[in-house]
Amino acid sequence: MTGPITAIDSTARRLLHDAACRRLAAVLFAPPGEAWSRETTALAREIEDPVLTAAARQALSEADPAVYHSTFGPGGPVSLRQVTHALHVTPGALLAELALFYQAFGYQPDAAEPPDHLAVETDFTAFLLMKQSYALACGRADRAGAIAQAGERFAAQHLRILIGAVIKGLRLFPIPYMIAAAEWLAERVDTDAARAASGDALSPDPAVRQR
Repeated sequence: MTGPITAIDSTARRLLHDAACRRLAAVLFAPPGEAWSRETTALAREIEDPVLTAAARQALSEADPAVYHSTFGPGGPVSLRQVTHALHVTPGALLAELALFYQAFGYQPDAAEPPDHLAVETDFTAFLLMKQSYALACGRADRAGAIAQAGERFAAQHLRILIGAVIKGLRLFPIPYMIAAAEWLAERVDTDAARAASGDALSPDPAVRQR
């Protein structure tokens, strides 16, 4: 995406804030550690969302790597991967579809987690919100709209399925800060998915690729 950046209006600013919130949610779904703590602290200072900031504070005081890995790791009772919950598609097809979404918008997933991990899928939606904001700042409302529509389709086809399954698992094996973050995200994903179901969203398309 190229073009001069004009003054950032309120919509673009809101999208940047929403992107920071999604990024924080993505970090909260990732394994806790030293770098995780630093990023969680930094992001919580930048956003104005009481639910997520409270979840971040709780995570910083209560997150335990051993509990995380025993709950979400291989053989754990709750899976954060979409391939575990996608019953009507093969893992290879699902991962290929995710790769197309990511490649279409120049997104490079963190190699530390699989591309269908909840942290990665959530982070991708944060990335799209940032690209929408940038497009608006460059005066490209059409491009921002195309990115938004692709994000809504992604939510309907991928993130909505995954977050719903994760919430069900967390209710049986609760980690409070993750439940708060997951329910926060589910509300927003449901809105995105509802827009996609109405027929207003687009699949990833070469015409809207934003490298």
